[in-house]
Amino acid sequence: MPPLSGGIFLLITCTIVFLNPHEFVKVTIGLWTTLAAPIVIYLLCHPQELATPRGIDLMVTLVPAMGMNIALILLYSRLQDAIRQLDQERFHLKEISERDALTGVYNRRAGEQRLQEFERSRQEIGLILCDIDHFKQVNDRHGHLIGDQVLQAVTQCVQTHLRKQDILMRWGGEEFLIVIIGENAQELMLLAERLRSKIASQPIPTVGNVTASFGVALQQPLENLIQLFDRTDQALYQAKAAGRNQVMLS
Repeated sequence: MPPLSGGIFLLITCTIVFLNPHEFVKVTIGLWTTLAAPIVIYLLCHPQELATPRGIDLMVTLVPAMGMNIALILLYSRLQDAIRQLDQERFHLKEISERDALTGVYNRRAGEQRLQEFERSRQEIGLILCDIDHFKQVNDRHGHLIGDQVLQAVTQCVQTHLRKQDILMRWGGEEFLIVIIGENAQELMLLAERLRSKIASQPIPTVGNVTASFGVALQQPLENLIQLFDRTDQALYQAKAAGRNQVMLS
């Protein structure tokens, strides 16, 4: 039979590079079973062949190589498991660093990064700034734990009525910022009004009904994010000045 040891090592090396651990183990076992094992079995069943130079070469090459490959398979599998676990932990840490611990939505730091991505891609967006009305009174009257429940309830209510591509972030305290992509001013106003109505009509245990004020702005040509947010913030102040539980468009 032709020399096979070099070919076996080459094939196994290819499986290490191109296959995942589970496929790698199966292919390696298959290669050894079909290529190397018959030779080893034949030599063991024909001791006279072991005295020939080729028989000695094959036994010295294949038997230790089989042991080495088995050890490498186990090491490689454990290494891949460790890498996979590190990737999962890295993803989990990234999620934690981007999410607000109380509400589960994007925190301000992650939100600012997303806004910068939109600015670099020159994507026109709309902003909706939401502020829970008289939230300090809720904390003073019922305590911060109940205040946290209010924040969570409002967040859940808003998320339920947003599309998948819309981005909700906790901007700070009782303020939430919503980034809308590809809509006109009328659609932004309709969405904000729907959110205002849903929040006002949803009673919260212990507190009852709460309301929120909304400022809305659609990005104008050549307008940067600072200017857009400033207009959205001014619209929110107008909504508060008009008696709260209002939606104002900049």
